[in-house]
Amino acid sequence: TLFRSYYVKAIEWYRMAADQGSAQGQFFLGYCYSGGKGVAQDFSEAIKWYRKSTDQNYAAAQKSLGDCYFLGQGVTKDEVEAVKWYLKAAEQGDFFSQDKLGAIYANGYGVETNLVQAAKWYSLAAFCFNSSKTNLALIESQMTPEQIAEAQKLSAAFVPRK
Repeated sequence: TLFRSYYVKAIEWYRMAADQGSAQGQFFLGYCYSGGKGVAQDFSEAIKWYRKSTDQNYAAAQKSLGDCYFLGQGVTKDEVEAVKWYLKAAEQGDFFSQDKLGAIYANGYGVETNLVQAAKWYSLAAFCFNSSKTNLALIESQMTPEQIAEAQKLSAAFVPRK
């Protein structure tokens, strides 16, 4: 198909970039292996490339590595390790990871349930996702006014790091 040939050509370029140390090329090569796009799906190979990219602090790779740990794809399922990687990406301003952390703290996946932290992360992700806005409203309906104020204070003070 047309998309298959597109990915096969893209793989060539991603591999050249990755082999030259490009964090973005390494991430996209991992992404293609993870999704079986232009190559056979291979989570172990995806993990290898994500790790090379995370070594360079690339947020999208950190988020993707978090997904692998959260779902147990190519690694042993480990929610605590997933949280570690989502936090690294979220602290750089990655909206996808911020949304994931909202759900993680709301449901206690790999962490103690913490509605203030859930609201903080959903609030930050709400700039990008309507579902985060909806989830934020749901979380806030379970919180005290003091907890809401604390979450708002935390999200207002957030400054992405690079």
